Amino acid sequence: MIDKIKQYTEYLTNIDNDSDLVSETELKNSLSSIYSKINERSYNETAVKTSKVISEFYLQHHEFSATLKSLYDFVQPDADSEKLDSSVKRDLGMPSGYVRSPLNKDSALN
Repeated sequence: MIDKIKQYTEYLTNIDNDSDLVSETELKNSLSSIYSKINERSYNETAVKTSKVISEFYLQHHEFSATLKSLYDFVQPDADSEKLDSSVKRDLGMPSGYVRSPLNKDSALN
């Protein structure tokens, strides 16, 4: 686990030094916030949150820098949201448990 945290730190350092991401302060702040709490949470939770931040960045910009892609590729195998506690899933906006459609009296089946 210590090796993964060390590698994660190296990837973040590379992202901080990436000339393509100089103006992306929101991305860097989000990743720094996740990293600042890396000892307070499981590595799986860190990987899921990192994966989510990078995915949201990609959806907004439709492009990756090579360093950001390398961090994403590094955390993705460990980003298993099924292993997260339900309170963490709720905080991340991930549905958990069973979801059923609401009952509707105006349904065509009635």
